[in-house]
Amino acid sequence: MRVVDSLEEAARAAVEAVGLAPPALEPPKLEPRRQPWGPVLGLFTGGTLCDEARRVVGAAGHGFVDFGAEEYTRGRPHPMIDPALRSAALTRAGDDVDVGVLLLDLVLGSCAHPDPASAAAAAIGAARARAARHGRRLAVVAHVVGTEDDPQGLAAQENALRELDVIVCASNRLAARTALALARGD
Repeated sequence: MRVVDSLEEAARAAVEAVGLAPPALEPPKLEPRRQPWGPVLGLFTGGTLCDEARRVVGAAGHGFVDFGAEEYTRGRPHPMIDPALRSAALTRAGDDVDVGVLLLDLVLGSCAHPDPASAAAAAIGAARARAARHGRRLAVVAHVVGTEDDPQGLAAQENALRELDVIVCASNRLAARTALALARGD
């Protein structure tokens, strides 16, 4: 039995257990910035990814919301299907002077939104516009959970986010570490 600390490590262990070599996951290359962006606000559609990111980033001084929690899903579709509540929170984050980095998950699959990157695009743009009106910039970091076999297509979703100047990471753990590095100015 092998005990691991992250979803990424669990996936790697599963791939190795069947005798395959997992791909190397590299952190994204970031442009040097000597000033910290400021605190992370993680807005997630699922609790497992939210909890993992919270552990990586640390809760002190940062905020995390799991829009898949019962308080957000009672009487309405899950945010993987209808991301409207998260999109509204994304937009509002642009007015929050205590937010410097937005951290997101996008989940693909047959029962997920048909185009989650497009669903997030307007909110990301609105958040950045609001931040700019306050003389601030917002960094956005995301991880897309899925494969090329999903109806939305992993590469298409990741590329759509990159076109929005979102930093796309290959795992939730890498996304959380990247968000924390930006927040600190590392």
